[in-house]
Amino acid sequence: MLFRSPDSAIGLLLASRGVGNWTAFLVISQLTRIAPRTSIAAGLGLQAFSAWSMAQFDINLTPFDIVWTNWMQGFGQSITFTPMTVMAFATLPRHQITEGSGIFTLMRNFGSSLFISITVVTLIRSTKLSYASLTEFVTPYNKLMLMPSWPDAWDVETTRGLMRLANEVQRQASMIGYVNSFYLLSMTAVVAMPLAVLIIGLCVLFFLIRLRGLAAQRALQALVVGQVDVVGDLVVADRGDHGDSLSVVDDVSVVDWCLRFRS
Repeated sequence: MLFRSPDSAIGLLLASRGVGNWTAFLVISQLTRIAPRTSIAAGLGLQAFSAWSMAQFDINLTPFDIVWTNWMQGFGQSITFTPMTVMAFATLPRHQITEGSGIFTLMRNFGSSLFISITVVTLIRSTKLSYASLTEFVTPYNKLMLMPSWPDAWDVETTRGLMRLANEVQRQASMIGYVNSFYLLSMTAVVAMPLAVLIIGLCVLFFLIRLRGLAAQRALQALVVGQVDVVGDLVVADRGDHGDSLSVVDDVSVVDWCLRFRS
């Protein structure tokens, strides 16, 4: 609409997003298996960066600008949603997969529809406000319009010139609306990134707590059977029947509460 390009050219340019999705298939399997949460955070980061780059567009952008930003958008989207989908169904029992799939699809479509609606509202509102602000400068009292460098095609004394000028103002206002929409997309991805990082931190914390719990459980079992004792400041465990084989338990603090429990 803004550049009056044919539909075939627009389709070829936007196809780069699909190429980005396809490229992600080469690595998404490994990323999902090794570090799914890191993949989600990285995908959101790529989407935020590409949307911020789109927000730097102007009327004079080149086809290359459209191609590489859409490619990055597609790549980031794939490495975000694929591990997210796998993690959503990883802990579901088989008999609940059907219900879980329905709920997951419903929430995904609801979230997508909600964000699309907000983006469209942002685009339309920004365009209207920008158009109203720009038209304030289209007045016979504006000295720039009286200069010799002012295009004859934008002659406000004629109906045709006034229509051409109004169309150009509409193009610029629409570009501002798209830029604001891209900023909204970038900020949304940035806001979602800490959630993915928080999930990673919670998983690491849970893993450490789990390890500590296992160490405490083993120490308690050793205390119950009388195979652990304190020698000085060291907690040692007797592994043999005659006490000829001793090993030092590394985490003394874990076993300390077990000793108090036994006493």
